[in-house]
Amino acid sequence: MLGPKDSMLRQVVVKIRSKQSLAQFKRKGAAEVRKGEGEEELVAGTGEVKRLLEYLVIQRRIFKGVEGPWKIWGTTEETKAEEVLGEIRGEDVGEDQVGAEQV
Repeated sequence: MLGPKDSMLRQVVVKIRSKQSLAQFKRKGAAEVRKGEGEEELVAGTGEVKRLLEYLVIQRRIFKGVEGPWKIWGTTEETKAEEVLGEIRGEDVGEDQVGAEQV
């Protein structure tokens, strides 16, 4: 049970794999568009379905024992355990170095 002096953050990271597309359209015939009869043309290079991997961060603030609502904090990137351990040890472990010992 939370006491009246407890303040903290709770965070959850949700891994989302999805297929998404973003299409842009260009209107043709300005006079017809004003009449509501214009046609739309798909802009080249848009509308393609892409597979995405995203990490959504959701957090809840607890201030003086009172829990607030869950809110979307933002997105983040995957972090490997080797990177975290390297930071704890004060090492500069970049993406190119992670897993280098396995080669």
